[in-house]
Amino acid sequence: MFSFSKVLAFGLVALSSVRAIPFTQVSCSVDFGTSVGPTHAFNAVEPGFYLIINVATNTPVIASAENGEVGMAIEGRRPDDLGKWELKKADQGGFKIYNVALKDSPIWSSNGELFCGKFKEAETFAVEPAGPGVFNIKEVNRDDEWTVLDSSWPIPLLRLDESHGRKEQLWRLIPVPK
Repeated sequence: MFSFSKVLAFGLVALSSVRAIPFTQVSCSVDFGTSVGPTHAFNAVEPGFYLIINVATNTPVIASAENGEVGMAIEGRRPDDLGKWELKKADQGGFKIYNVALKDSPIWSSNGELFCGKFKEAETFAVEPAGPGVFNIKEVNRDDEWTVLDSSWPIPLLRLDESHGRKEQLWRLIPVPK
């Protein structure tokens, strides 16, 4: 068996003999082009099933009931399917977002509050990167974003509100199984 000192001595002898022989330096380069790595943006959202977590409250969005308000889950409670959302590509760009339990989409009322119901055609929402791992969710035909209301309700509600760049308008999308 070789000892460390014998291997070291052999390496030093080999190195000194190589230094004594003149040689030309050879270099090569490899162009990987675009074939290596992801082919889409790092922060891109794909159709699928998600928990939608607000950055300010660190709680997921939930639907309260059919034709009911859309709000935030109570902190510390794990949401069931009322807190799970499916994002489907929309024809005009953006996504149609459906609650998994109710199979309804958030729609906005005249005062901007979001409800989950069938009494109006599903809205189309843009999900746009707003920083590493966070997104803005906004109505595609308006510049209003999903915003957590600072209200006296025990469960904060959501509404469409003009962009202010606040944490109440930032969202993380956590993929979940169907």
